[in-house]
Amino acid sequence: MSDGRAIDIHCHFVTTECLERMSAVDPAWKFQREESSPESFLIQINDRKVGPMRLGGFDLDRRLKEMDEAGVDVHVLSPVPYLMLYEAEPEAGEKLARLQNDCIAEAVRAHPGRFEALATVPLQDPVRAIAELERATGELGMRGAEIGTHVRGRNHDDPDIFPFFERAAALGAFLLIHPYLVAAADRLGNYGFINSLGNPIDNSIAGAALAFGGVLERLPDLKIGIVHGGGLLPYQHGRLGRMVEVRPGTGEKLTRPVGNSLRQLHFDTLVFDGPALEYLVKTWGADHVLMGTDYPFLMSDPRPVETVNALLDIPEKDLDLIRGGNAARLLRLGG
Repeated sequence: MSDGRAIDIHCHFVTTECLERMSAVDPAWKFQREESSPESFLIQINDRKVGPMRLGGFDLDRRLKEMDEAGVDVHVLSPVPYLMLYEAEPEAGEKLARLQNDCIAEAVRAHPGRFEALATVPLQDPVRAIAELERATGELGMRGAEIGTHVRGRNHDDPDIFPFFERAAALGAFLLIHPYLVAAADRLGNYGFINSLGNPIDNSIAGAALAFGGVLERLPDLKIGIVHGGGLLPYQHGRLGRMVEVRPGTGEKLTRPVGNSLRQLHFDTLVFDGPALEYLVKTWGADHVLMGTDYPFLMSDPRPVETVNALLDIPEKDLDLIRGGNAARLLRLGG
């Protein structure tokens, strides 16, 4: 039974101090905050600019004020996606992940009841990733990890990555998949397509690879969410099933319909369209939909509770699950 809290599963956090400490880890990587307007900022990662983001991405007091205005009780903090840094060498990647996780855990401790956290892990080295996931969920009290849609171009059905998923399932850790260096970026440079189209496409590839690769079937207890409404998956899952029927070999790693595996996935509410969200809830089930905003990015939902409450023909008990009950269950939060 939900305790009624509104929980945002999809929001990011970093501090200026953390960026400064990260810049001292490896001369190949430099990070800094850059103002883009009086009310927003960018993060400079070497020659890449990430953002713009609201000031609450750094400022917890500002964030708490905006949470209260939006009716959100809890933010589940995760790193800024481009700071997953899978391109870094494994040793540096491990140090950079530890620094970020320590900073986020400190924010959670400073505001009990308002924040929970997901770690970042150096998935370019699955052994190091497992060790950091264990540290984060044990010593730091984090609830799981945010991971990218791929690791240096390897999809999540790669056998080398499987032990990480296996350990996450054993720990009961929740994994939130977020786009990272999306596919077909060379064709998406104009019109903001890297974000508006590239992110959903990459989410779809990640979830489909987990299903077709047999990862979800082999690990029925693995808890995974995909942001941005799951990309194409909730709307094109029938096409994926049809592919297995007509093209021999595509389902060779499965002993059940691929749709059964896809149904293990959870999706957030970030689709920016009421009828599309209603379709998602009715098709996938209210128990598999999580309220998420992508705060503090400007491409986010500033009023997520209103978004959920505006759904038509959805019972109140299901709206309660979406607003926070599902997140509380998956993250194993007490009342």
